[in-house]
Amino acid sequence: YWGHCDIDVIWGDLSKFYPDELIRQYDRFLIWGHLTLYKNTPENNEVFKKAVFGKVNYKTIISSRYNWGFDEYRKYALLRIQEKMEGYEIYRVRKAIADISPWNGYQICDGGGYGETSIMSALDFVRVESGAVYVKRKAEDAEEEKAYIHFQKRGFNIVPLKDTEHYYVLSNTICLNKDYVGRTIVKKDNRKLKIKLIQCGKLLEIITSKYK
Repeated sequence: YWGHCDIDVIWGDLSKFYPDELIRQYDRFLIWGHLTLYKNTPENNEVFKKAVFGKVNYKTIISSRYNWGFDEYRKYALLRIQEKMEGYEIYRVRKAIADISPWNGYQICDGGGYGETSIMSALDFVRVESGAVYVKRKAEDAEEEKAYIHFQKRGFNIVPLKDTEHYYVLSNTICLNKDYVGRTIVKKDNRKLKIKLIQCGKLLEIITSKYK
């Protein structure tokens, strides 16, 4: 297998949640850009060339200056091709992942695959120790271990750490004390406007490539 991941991730015990015997059952293991694995076969490695969406094909996408979400599940995505292939096995279970929303303060996105509504749960903190990561929800008394934590689209304040093997991650602060008083909540931004501008840029690229 080979794969890709994001850099805004804190890894836990991946083998505990994703043992080899589970991964080997699938051609594509997981469907999110923050972690996806592909079975390393010539056939599987050539699937991306089948990505043709009307006037848009994989060449348009890989030469673009924009992020088309080709690794995930947007309008023009590799997954849309793979899921239509007969006998192609895809693992898309989200339960072991802690995906922290950037748009709703400090909350974890539960349930819901692509095209489904996610359930948002407020968090108290994320705890990291050597070889494991845990989330503590405000509505629960106990912590919950996860395979990994994905902190997307945010900056971090890092309080000097004397112990780099055990620490807490709050909304946008990394520190040794879960009750750190300097924590802040990530502010919402104008995401819809950004998306519209990107879509206009993509459309211009499609039109330009058509007349080359």
